[in-house]
Amino acid sequence: MNTVKPIRNYIKQIAFITFAIIASGLIFHSYLIKKTIADNHNAVIAYEQSLISVIDKYKYLPEIIAADPLTVQLLTQKSTSYFNASDKLAFIKLTSGVDVAYVMDEQGNVVATSNYANKQQSFLGNNYHFRPYFSETIKHGTQQYYYAIGATTFIPGLFISAPIYSADNQRIGVAVVKLSLSKWESDWELPQANVAVVNSDNIVILSSNDHWRYKTFGTITEPSKQKVAYEQQFPGQKPQELMEKSFYLPTVFDSAQLAGFIDGDLYLISDFDLRDVHWKVLYITPHNNIKNQTLLFLVVVSLLAMMTSIIVHNRREIQAAQEHQRELKQRRNEELQSIIDNIHIGVLSMDSHGNLVSLNKHAQYLLFGEEKSFEQINITDLLPIDFANIDNLLLNEISVAAYHETETLSRTQKQIPVMFAVCQVDTLDNGKLLMTLINIERRKKAENDLKSVNLNLERIISDRTERLQKVQKRLIQKNKTVALGNMAATIVHELSQPLTAMKSLIGVINAKFGNEDWNTLPTTIGRLNPIADNMSSILSLLKNFSYQDKNTHDINSISQLLESTLKNTQELLSDNQVDVLLTNDEFLALVSINGLKFDIVINNLVRNSVDALANKADKRIWIDTRVDVQKHLVQITLEDNAGGIPEEIKVNLFNPYFTTKEVGKGLGLGLAITYEIIQEYRGHITVTNTEQGAKFEIQLPLMNPSL
Repeated sequence: MNTVKPIRNYIKQIAFITFAIIASGLIFHSYLIKKTIADNHNAVIAYEQSLISVIDKYKYLPEIIAADPLTVQLLTQKSTSYFNASDKLAFIKLTSGVDVAYVMDEQGNVVATSNYANKQQSFLGNNYHFRPYFSETIKHGTQQYYYAIGATTFIPGLFISAPIYSADNQRIGVAVVKLSLSKWESDWELPQANVAVVNSDNIVILSSNDHWRYKTFGTITEPSKQKVAYEQQFPGQKPQELMEKSFYLPTVFDSAQLAGFIDGDLYLISDFDLRDVHWKVLYITPHNNIKNQTLLFLVVVSLLAMMTSIIVHNRREIQAAQEHQRELKQRRNEELQSIIDNIHIGVLSMDSHGNLVSLNKHAQYLLFGEEKSFEQINITDLLPIDFANIDNLLLNEISVAAYHETETLSRTQKQIPVMFAVCQVDTLDNGKLLMTLINIERRKKAENDLKSVNLNLERIISDRTERLQKVQKRLIQKNKTVALGNMAATIVHELSQPLTAMKSLIGVINAKFGNEDWNTLPTTIGRLNPIADNMSSILSLLKNFSYQDKNTHDINSISQLLESTLKNTQELLSDNQVDVLLTNDEFLALVSINGLKFDIVINNLVRNSVDALANKADKRIWIDTRVDVQKHLVQITLEDNAGGIPEEIKVNLFNPYFTTKEVGKGLGLGLAITYEIIQEYRGHITVTNTEQGAKFEIQLPLMNPSL
């Protein structure tokens, strides 16, 4: 029962506060609606006066036109020309500011108009008998106000008409002026509300919202629809209901307020009559503003009520809470001491100077080994720690490891390795510290055993690594020996053939000396030059690969270098019937490279393609250059139609002394030298296969990256 009663009281409090908040919200909501209606009325008065002043300014103009003798003469004397009357109407339009001024006879035909000069939109000769501003005026002799879209110009406006009387007081026609209310209508563009004017059929004729114009507020009757269609009041427009749903919103102070949903949003609608023209001004205010203010009011009131309730509740509970806190603190101290006594790790407490205050049996065992009084014993007598810097040992954050390792200083037993942590405990008196101790003797033994195993493993790995290095050195030496043997065999074969030929020619020369054959001797001696050049080329090739010459960087044009190299290989290409198609990039690509070395690169690639095309009927080589402005590179592509390079050969293509040619036809150094030259100038060379043959791509950095 003691528990149920406070709950009931609490529920009653909540119910009362909730009722008070809802009631205050309804009152505030009604107040806002009342204030909005009053503000709307004041605003509409200003709009009504401005509209009436515009109408009053021009409503006498049709009467003036109707009383003009020239107008009466035009309608009574058929021989009178319309020109003078129309010209006068044009002057009236210009000086008064109306859109159009015109005169209609008793059948509704326009006999004079201010826009007679505008052949496309002139009213002259048109019949508007179906418009009420004519039919009502000619029938009743009263001034009419009619808003419609022009049947000729399709421009909306207010038509004001007046009857024209003859000398014998007979109605013989109607004078009309048309006003544009667009300027007055544009002044209605308000951020918080919308203004609309509806005619007697509840059709919106003027509005600050273009989307609402020519729609109806409420249901339009079928006779009204037929009347609007007959009068051609809104040609091209089909009046539709603007409000999806309307109802009266109840308020606390006054009668209910008309409201409705337009385009999914709720609006408050206030209407006011306009004199003379039988129109109504609608002031349409979004309900969201009132709703938001009401919600804000409810939130504020709720917060105030909640704060008041909390303050009252706190005052009632504060004494009980304080008493409960004291009991809880005492209970925590007792529970903490019980935990310390029974926990399975060493726990001790000490004062701010390190003197022991209490400890459990596990700490007793680790530090003393037997029952012993710990009075007047400092922690520094038991553990080798610097208590003066105890702040550096405190556990401040759970995520940061703050455990420390040491050994006990107990003299009654062997030293025990321990791990400890120190922290301040807020449940104890100020200045008290708590230390936990963990015996890590087994872990230390395991660590020592693991270190021993690691040392043995490191020794085994070191021995095996040493043996592997020795085997690797022997293997490298063996590969060098094999490579040296291959190179020596190739060099011997390459040089032995021209040496044999040279020895034969020397024998022939000696024979010709003996026979004094002086006529053919120069020819025979001249045959030694090609042999010597061939041997010099072989030695130069070996030298270029074996020694790193001076790194020269000359600025050259790729286009010029390619043309020079192809010119030097023209005889080789002609002899082997190979066609070369060269395409140079439109940019002037400048690179930093030695011209002779670039000639060696292109020459090697061209000669390899020529050798690969030896058995082909149609022999072609394509050389293309392209400039990549973004990457600041020039790319040279050399492609042939020799059928491509097998994959197992491609992987070794740039290795020195690797060749697929027969002994005596190549050293296997051409592509190796090519690769080395391109790398020397910070370039790249790759080889791929296409549908036709092999494709070598060379990339070199540009000297003019701004291109």
